[in-house]
Amino acid sequence: MKVMELPKIGDIKVRIRNSSDGTFIVQVDEFKENTLRGDSYWQNIVFKEYKKEQDAIKFAQRFA
Repeated sequence: MKVMELPKIGDIKVRIRNSSDGTFIVQVDEFKENTLRGDSYWQNIVFKEYKKEQDAIKFAQRFA
């Protein structure tokens, strides 16, 4: 059984998705803290689209 860890403030999440038109989308999110409301959330910091999968992978590796 795998125990899921809760994210910490400043954690980065990188995803590469294949869109319906054949392009590859790199989405980078950062886990941030909202000090006014007292909660935390994922905020998108980068959203880039590439025609080639290799280019998307190369860009995503900068954040991993």
